[in-house]
Amino acid sequence: RRIQECSVDSVMVGRGALIKPWIFKEFHENKTWIPNAKERIEVYRTLASYMKDHFGDDDLGRKRAFRFLPWHFEFLSRYTPHPEEKFGILSTEKSLIQDRVTISPDDLSPLEVLLSNQHNHVHSIIASLLWDSNSDANALQKLSEFAESREFAEIMLNGGRYRQSRKHCPYEFAKK
Repeated sequence: RRIQECSVDSVMVGRGALIKPWIFKEFHENKTWIPNAKERIEVYRTLASYMKDHFGDDDLGRKRAFRFLPWHFEFLSRYTPHPEEKFGILSTEKSLIQDRVTISPDDLSPLEVLLSNQHNHVHSIIASLLWDSNSDANALQKLSEFAESREFAEIMLNGGRYRQSRKHCPYEFAKK
């Protein structure tokens, strides 16, 4: 749309693709897609599956993939829907990629709070749960259960850091 309305020759989408990897689908279909948490988990699990295929579904493959998979959530967790009716005119005035829309956790479901969490430890947990899921439905179930768990509540209370003893911690990030 920006090419047509603003007479530009091209648009830069690199960082946008890191935050919302479905942006190329939007370009191809010429329409905005605002996925809900379930749909985003399907996209994220697809990424984890591609990494399993590329690196292997064994301990070495997991080790190699986990150099990248949790890192992606540094960007994926920044996703905030920008509905056309609310942000369309504003987006023609300036790029919105650098803007941070502040949303109160009270306005989000526990799953959305988890997916928007900015802490690296949480990104490692999300990556681990996706890696260990055998279907999109299983990934949704695991992430939903974790989002509503005592462990995640403790992480949130501790500023994103998991304070449980390492020997009892079931998540990959604590096994270092």
